[in-house]
Amino acid sequence: MHAIQNNNWILWLLLSFWFSTGCSTTRTVPEGDRLYLGAEVKWEEKKPGQHKELGEALVALSRPSPNRKFLGMPVRLWLYNLGNKPTGKGINHLLRNKWGEPPVLLSKAKPSYSADVLTSHMEDLGFLQASTGYETKEIGKKKAKIEYKVTAGTRYKIREVKMELDSSRLGKQIQGSADKSRLNAGRFYNLQQIKNERERISNYVRQRGFYYFNQDHLLVEVDSNYNGEVVLYVRLKDSIPVNVKTAYRMGSITLYPTYNLSEDSLVRNKEAEDLGPYRVKDIHQLFLPKIFSRYVLLKEDSLYRFRAHERTLERLMSLGTYKFVKTEMEAAD
Repeated sequence: MHAIQNNNWILWLLLSFWFSTGCSTTRTVPEGDRLYLGAEVKWEEKKPGQHKELGEALVALSRPSPNRKFLGMPVRLWLYNLGNKPTGKGINHLLRNKWGEPPVLLSKAKPSYSADVLTSHMEDLGFLQASTGYETKEIGKKKAKIEYKVTAGTRYKIREVKMELDSSRLGKQIQGSADKSRLNAGRFYNLQQIKNERERISNYVRQRGFYYFNQDHLLVEVDSNYNGEVVLYVRLKDSIPVNVKTAYRMGSITLYPTYNLSEDSLVRNKEAEDLGPYRVKDIHQLFLPKIFSRYVLLKEDSLYRFRAHERTLERLMSLGTYKFVKTEMEAAD
């Protein structure tokens, strides 16, 4: 406790001394380099809607981030500059390695890379013709910032969503979920919403027996040749395996409450206790088999349900007995 209090007093004394002698932020900036003060966004041509919030988001995406500030002041940079190269565990070690923060240098900035990131973010939000340039703005003799010049252009809206699917059971299930889609005509194009839609469809069909299906089997292709609008085509990928297009029903359900890899053969060869909805193989007999009736939501001879699967795992974990619970699905002969 005393050591912490002493360190705090030392810190405040150093800060007081630093303020009284002038607060230089460039003392440790190498010759030929500059202290990087951060990024700014300048909108070229017409500003987009909510341009202030969007500009702040773009600045946050640029790299590197400038030195952190407290109450608008780079206190940690000041502390770093107050110290010298440490030779042991003394005050210079505290200033340079504990309390302080080295200067963020202009030479570490990658404006070309950041400009590409900013353009990509704009495109993800529907500004499909966005572009970004940049200019380094020198400030005084040892400081600089980077100004990113962003041309937003038109923000594209969804004109139509077309589900081009085959007549398989899987295709019909996806088609039947179209009324639950949030990709609706008139909304702005947004890449994250497209990703959300693929996940929604995946969860929807997995809830209806398609155990092996996932969002990577689905394509959403974009046609932007409609003067500020896009047409989205929802398609299944070519050459999807047969098991992905198959809706599965649950066969037998067997629980291994005390499974251990080193006892795999013993566990699997043990005769199961049949409790009707499920079977139990517990070579150590640590659990009453009937207890699992409140936790297992998957049902034999019923369509596989993704949510029942997830909730079963969650409930078994809630017992507080297991570090993890694993399921192993096998296709029945």
